[in-house]
Amino acid sequence: MKTDTLLKIIIPLLFLGNFVSCGWVRELDEFMANPNIRTPDLMSIKDSSYIQEFQAGPIKVKTKVTVKNHQITECVLLKHRSGRGKPAGIIVDSVVREQSLNVDAITGATLSSTVILKTIQLALEQGLSK
Repeated sequence: MKTDTLLKIIIPLLFLGNFVSCGWVRELDEFMANPNIRTPDLMSIKDSSYIQEFQAGPIKVKTKVTVKNHQITECVLLKHRSGRGKPAGIIVDSVVREQSLNVDAITGATLSSTVILKTIQLALEQGLSK
């Protein structure tokens, strides 16, 4: 009797997990097909700190980007839910050093690297002069 009850609980949970997982995979595939990452014109960005959050599939990133005198002076990951892509966190150093989002993804963490770069782009775009 206990086995029947346990199966009635476990089987629906497995189906739910599979459903959520498939949704994440589809969302991540769609994003990676065309992430459209570009560096906004830093000369048009007002001095300030900008916080942005972005999620693609199971990867969720929140960054704080600081711009001063039309340069990215700081880029910090406030949140990085990544699974196995944790090493991608160091990509923020490349962005500050190169003053560009056109940097190489971290080997073995391409998906997380791309989501981090997109989050930085969105943060910078908040400061564009209108």
